[in-house]
Amino acid sequence: MKERYIERVLRALPRARRAGVRRDLEEIFADSQARGESEAQVLERLGPPEAFARGVAPGARRGAGAVWFFVCAAAAVLALGAAALAALLRRRVPADAIGGAVGMTGIRVEGSSWLPLLWLLGLAALAAAVALGIRLLRARRREGGCEE
Repeated sequence: MKERYIERVLRALPRARRAGVRRDLEEIFADSQARGESEAQVLERLGPPEAFARGVAPGARRGAGAVWFFVCAAAAVLALGAAALAALLRRRVPADAIGGAVGMTGIRVEGSSWLPLLWLLGLAALAAAVALGIRLLRARRREGGCEE
């Protein structure tokens, strides 16, 4: 029981904190056993492993989620902004014009446009940012509810 509890706590912590927390938990269990306390009593006193890990390193796992949220939000802004700018610039130039020429030419340029790809990329990044933002808010609410 003790080893399983310790492993669950350590999984919820950053690697840099694991060795120290393992030593602390081993010490807690040894001191409690010397006082005649059972493993079950110690586990009950310490609480759930995830809650213990949050108490030892509050917000340790939240940082990565926040970074990805901002990365996705920035990617969404850049891609959607570039797509909107490209769409605006595309409307200014006549469809048959080459290089912004005002007169008609006999040359037609055909091919695929990057515009749909930019819109798709921007919308995907926006959806990811919204999902991560909701996840971060829910995690923050849960943490707030546990502390009260």
